[in-house]
Amino acid sequence: MAFQWDSVWGYLIVAGVLLVLLQLRIALQRERWEDERLRQFLVEAVESLLIALALVFFLIRPFVVHAFLIPSQSMEPTLLVGDRLLVNKFVYRLRQPHRQEIVVFKAPYLALQKSMKPDQTDYIKRLIGLPGDLVRVENGRALVNGKSLHEPYIQLSSTFGGRTFPDDYLRETPWRDTYRNLIEQHWGKLWVRVPEGHYFVMGDNRFNSLDSRDWGFVPYHALIGKSLIRFWPLQRIGFIH
Repeated sequence: MAFQWDSVWGYLIVAGVLLVLLQLRIALQRERWEDERLRQFLVEAVESLLIALALVFFLIRPFVVHAFLIPSQSMEPTLLVGDRLLVNKFVYRLRQPHRQEIVVFKAPYLALQKSMKPDQTDYIKRLIGLPGDLVRVENGRALVNGKSLHEPYIQLSSTFGGRTFPDDYLRETPWRDTYRNLIEQHWGKLWVRVPEGHYFVMGDNRFNSLDSRDWGFVPYHALIGKSLIRFWPLQRIGFIH
């Protein structure tokens, strides 16, 4: 089982490190050294480390930044398996999500059922449809409100056209039942209306992605944050668009 800093054990380990540093600081404060300047330097260094660790693990990480490992091929070629990202958890407290941003979110229950990977609860996809939008997908390309999106980032197959959404999904859950009332006809075609407070997301690797086409919408409260920067591997470090 992979180690996760979100687990109880992760926080216990961090708390243990902080306790050791605190005890070291107390010991340095009490002891008398021949070289008083060196002792004072060590005291200040330990104090700075204590403050930095406390900020990172109990303030910055829970509320501002989230580390994420890419587990699948669904976001290729933008993100590859094994890429490590930093996710801005604070941005959506200040503003609403924007179309075509890459977002990390808690997977809906139906997504976990269909993926058959219940332990993989954090997903990463590109946000395509905003609340109130009409969404349709043809040959892997997204159409929103009657117009094709400019999507230079997507990976398509030259030999496989893929399924049309929502036409080819009408007999599947959740489109045959839960969201049947959100399917509308405009411009001679079928479209899905994104409900208020929800978002329609897809992977960039359109023919190898389990996404909103398969399990529905992402509610606002499930959003963890916006992908900010790739910090691993070193040769691929950079901001994510």
